[in-house]
Amino acid sequence: MRKPSVCTAMWTSLTVIVFLSCWASSPKMEAQQGDNAVFNSTTTPSPAYIDASVFSGTDLCSILSTVYSTSGVIPAAGAVIDARGITVGISNPCAAKNPWPSSGTVPPTTVLLPAGTIVITVPWVLPNATRIIGENRGTQIYENFTTANNNAFMISMGSSTYCPSGCEGIVVQDVELQNGESATATGVGGIDNEYAGEFSYIDHVVVNGFTSTGVVGLDGIAFKVGNTSSFAASSGPYTNLNYGPGTNCTDVDGVETTCPTSTCALLEVPTRGIHGMTCTAVSTANQYPSCTGNNCPAQAAIKLDSDNNSIEDIHFEGFFDGVVVGDSGAAAGNVLANLTGGCGPNSGPVKNVVHICNSAAVAMSACTTSGSAENVTILGVGVGGGEGGNCGTSAPFHAHAIRDDVTSTIIDESTSGGLSGEGTVGVYALGEVNATGANGHTRFTTGPIVSQTVDPSPNPSPTWATGQTGSSAPTGSCPTGSVFSNTTGTTLGSTLYVCVGTPPNGVWTPLP
Repeated sequence: MRKPSVCTAMWTSLTVIVFLSCWASSPKMEAQQGDNAVFNSTTTPSPAYIDASVFSGTDLCSILSTVYSTSGVIPAAGAVIDARGITVGISNPCAAKNPWPSSGTVPPTTVLLPAGTIVITVPWVLPNATRIIGENRGTQIYENFTTANNNAFMISMGSSTYCPSGCEGIVVQDVELQNGESATATGVGGIDNEYAGEFSYIDHVVVNGFTSTGVVGLDGIAFKVGNTSSFAASSGPYTNLNYGPGTNCTDVDGVETTCPTSTCALLEVPTRGIHGMTCTAVSTANQYPSCTGNNCPAQAAIKLDSDNNSIEDIHFEGFFDGVVVGDSGAAAGNVLANLTGGCGPNSGPVKNVVHICNSAAVAMSACTTSGSAENVTILGVGVGGGEGGNCGTSAPFHAHAIRDDVTSTIIDESTSGGLSGEGTVGVYALGEVNATGANGHTRFTTGPIVSQTVDPSPNPSPTWATGQTGSSAPTGSCPTGSVFSNTTGTTLGSTLYVCVGTPPNGVWTPLP
């Protein structure tokens, strides 16, 4: 084996000595307290990241207020404010103040909230381009409002003071909102977005226990988007949301109660839609329409009173209607997809998964007026399934996948207590009023029509069906006006059939 030369060995040792000498003479890198550090020839604090825990204050809100009110702390370009190191809890409630300045220009900020329970005693109003994000979805914001905040919302996305011409980029994410049992205010809602448009959204938010005062108004809503100003248009999407009855709607003396007229979501402007939501209310309302008081269901989970929205991947329990379309506002060009209505251990069934309103009021429904719904596309609706609870009843219970009061149509139903039968609809489309001057709307459905015994007889929606019947006519009754294409027809009159007869149902008759 060849041995290294003495020169090589000496040079290696010298290299190690020189390296160690240079390393020892370099400036010492030390951790920075407060702001994160950046290195650009020298080590300096980064103004883009602010540790809120080093600022003065007795609680989360007062500390954040100090951060925002201290001159020169937040650069004009914006910053991340890390409040995760601040102690919160029932014993350390927020001061009676909104953490953000009440006037002036507020730089864009992202506030990282601490895990645990944040008790707020006044509503939070978020300025333009403000994002609040919970820690690993372990942040609970607990409302303990006074009577001075009746019918308020816990969080408002923007205001006329912050941005009179509309806000952008306001976000609420990864938090749970809880209606406080000890609060004295009534009719408190969850999140209100009337001013935040583009780049504004809500994601992974849970709302529990909100109720209405029973007075006509907009209180008790978990998520409200829009008002007459339409500044919130183009906001969203609103994703991964959950509404539950919370502790305010649990059993009382062994009888399940409901949160009267509480609503999961109200859409009054065109948005990028609600994608992914579970809406659960507690009720024993399985004997429509004979239920009274707390045994009656909450009216509607989602109220859709605007054009051009998409609502998809939603599950409802314990509400009379899942989605109410066009009650008090125009509702055209909307798409509803993958909606289900069922029941759980403590929640009653859903009467109508989708309810399109007209001017005739329906008992217990939110439909009281008509917003001229048209061009509504509904895809994939199911009703009737569940896991026991209050759905089972000895009397027949008729739950509808779709109730269209504009054309007096009821599509598919679940019967026999709401569990034994399940109804589904692949496609239902309500178009516009016929331009030919004839009464009615353009419409189409793949859902069957079932004769009604509890509800008024429906108006069947004509369909275009296909099948193989050879040289014979299709059998069975059919919605008057429907068309059937016989794909094995061989003689004149056996290829195309039309359903003829006195509405609602007729018989298949070959075209001459």
